[in-house]
Amino acid sequence: MRHIAFSIALLTLAACQPKEEAVSASTTATDQYADTIEAGITGASGAADDASNETVVAQSQQSFWGRVLVPEAMAACARTLTNNGGGNCTRNVNCDFGAYLWSGNVQLSFNNGAACSLSGAGDFYTRSVDFARTGPRGTLQTTSNNRTAWDGSVIGGGMQISQIDGLGNLEVDVLGQHKILTRTGGRTVFDVSFSTSAPLEMNQLARNGRVISGGTMVIHHNRARFTAEHTLQNLSFTSGCCYPTSGTITSTFSGNLEGSGSVTFNSCGNYTATLNGVSKTYSLANCE
Repeated sequence: MRHIAFSIALLTLAACQPKEEAVSASTTATDQYADTIEAGITGASGAADDASNETVVAQSQQSFWGRVLVPEAMAACARTLTNNGGGNCTRNVNCDFGAYLWSGNVQLSFNNGAACSLSGAGDFYTRSVDFARTGPRGTLQTTSNNRTAWDGSVIGGGMQISQIDGLGNLEVDVLGQHKILTRTGGRTVFDVSFSTSAPLEMNQLARNGRVISGGTMVIHHNRARFTAEHTLQNLSFTSGCCYPTSGTITSTFSGNLEGSGSVTFNSCGNYTATLNGVSKTYSLANCE
């Protein structure tokens, strides 16, 4: 009888803890929100870093992405842009750091035919990417090839970065890019596609003093089947960090995730995300 009474007590205790389930569910949704921030922000930053030959920090802070790919590792990779002539430039991505491998390439095509640079108002370049990072626990693929998002829309084409005036101010149009993280055993952890509905407003390519003052990114979380619309506000960068060090993002959601969210950057790549009243702190992990 004592065993029966003890079992009943355990069942009663478990039944009286619905709050624990609610917190767990909210935390999962907040993590998925963070996936969309990681994909979009690192992509936009990488598009400018390519043309300004900034140093790449392949993984500099611990996060879910970092733990899957390269636990406790830091790899700094040189960013060398090769001029192939006619405004066509290539950055080969080959970085080997112990169990970590980064391979593939980025193509920049300049409309002015110059030596991989923007020279004045009306100049632009398009950026196509196809590379992968592989670590002990999985592979992160980044591609701008056409793919179908969860809602049926076909997204692809890379990015177009345009100089809009003689002061070096820029617009970044994300036509379409994707990040797919797959575990070593073959299980897809997430599949994210993103573009812009309003161009990102950027004051310069160089990282030191770069500010993304506005613009809207649309991010499709294809496994969780929701879409996030992020409005960027005054994301600021410094020379020693490939992530924003300050600034905010406001977000709205549709599909399987509804409501609103916000992000505040606290320091290099470190940010607090709040989704429907639930807050959690994250670190960006993978520069492009």
